[in-house]
Amino acid sequence: MKQVEFSTEQIRAMSDSDLAKALNGEYGEGDIVSSVTINALLAEQLSRTIKVSSKPHWTVLPTFGLVIISVLLSG
Repeated sequence: MKQVEFSTEQIRAMSDSDLAKALNGEYGEGDIVSSVTINALLAEQLSRTIKVSSKPHWTVLPTFGLVIISVLLSG
């Protein structure tokens, strides 16, 4: 068994599925991911999750427009 470590650039270049594989221990045959690397992988995964969840849903702007038009027409 060998210990696997990734640089920050390698982690940022990984796809979401590669991140999940590395965190689940499926990255290599019998390889062990170091605890420092696991923390970096988790931080990158969390960063991506926050970035995706902070974007408003595509229906927010059209719905807001319809509400404004409805208020203007009803008044």
